[in-house]
Amino acid sequence: MASGPGSPLPRPPPALEERSDEVLAATAGGGDDAAFVELFRRYRGRIEGFVRWQGAAEGDAAEELAQEVFVQLYRSLPAYAERSSFRTWLYALARNVCLYQRRRSRRVRAVERAPEELGPQGWRRIPDLGADAAERLAAGELRQRVRRQVAELPPIYRSVLVLRDWEDLSYAEIAKLLEIPVGTVRSRLHEARTRLAAGLSDRREEDDDDGL
Repeated sequence: MASGPGSPLPRPPPALEERSDEVLAATAGGGDDAAFVELFRRYRGRIEGFVRWQGAAEGDAAEELAQEVFVQLYRSLPAYAERSSFRTWLYALARNVCLYQRRRSRRVRAVERAPEELGPQGWRRIPDLGADAAERLAAGELRQRVRRQVAELPPIYRSVLVLRDWEDLSYAEIAKLLEIPVGTVRSRLHEARTRLAAGLSDRREEDDDDGL
């Protein structure tokens, strides 16, 4: 039925930047390439960081593997069910691509080394120590120390630590992604943080001894 002169005009659709991931995914799955580009913009850096944490690729190869994740995403979006969390769904897809890459390259292992760069949330738990050059150097050394220590954690602890503290996924999202109970996520995360703190403390004592 046509609207009368006094009828309110229909509201325009919200800008892409204002739409939720789930709405964008459903729209992109229906053939809207602009919605897909917006999803790519939101998650490109995070997926590259995730690929690096998974040890599936490094350097330029990590960027190429991240692009492969988005190729698979583009192909899979028509099957996306909006009832599920897009972020969890995307990380599950990225994890499968990484697992396939490791099998293909005969490197069946979990994260081998920490990434050179993290996503937008990278190192958010390590405070900026100030503008002084010496302090910035100390902060950089701390970050390197954390990278090395995280790389030494067993895979079952490393995964939950990275997904929670760097990728900022919820406990429920991590549980769904790793196919483990939420309680297991919490216990592994506690153990991971405990081991990380202990490892950093040991390294600090070693550095102090070397300085004597």
